[in-house]
Amino acid sequence: MPKSKDDLNVFASTANKGFRMTFNNGITGSVQWGPGNYCGARSYSVGSYDAPMRTPSQCWDSDTAEVAAFDKDGNWVTKEIFPDECDDVKGWLTPDEVIVFLCKCALLKRR
Repeated sequence: MPKSKDDLNVFASTANKGFRMTFNNGITGSVQWGPGNYCGARSYSVGSYDAPMRTPSQCWDSDTAEVAAFDKDGNWVTKEIFPDECDDVKGWLTPDEVIVFLCKCALLKRR
């Protein structure tokens, strides 16, 4: 999660199984796919969140991904994007749905 306003507009990768992007509005969209995430690769860990790390030349792959969004203070805002469909994260999104999610993150106006 971003620590301050100086961390806005950043790209970050996470454990060779996802990334996050922080937009001008202070919203960060996180996209994850791999062991322990709600996605097609969830079972790679055989029920464990402690699957081995991949090397930089290796990465997890999946046909779906888990997404989440949070504001600059670390508050979850995923429900503002998917008000009737999720909790703090939403899983099993296709690539097309992930793009729509990221666009909604970039355009989200906080109440």
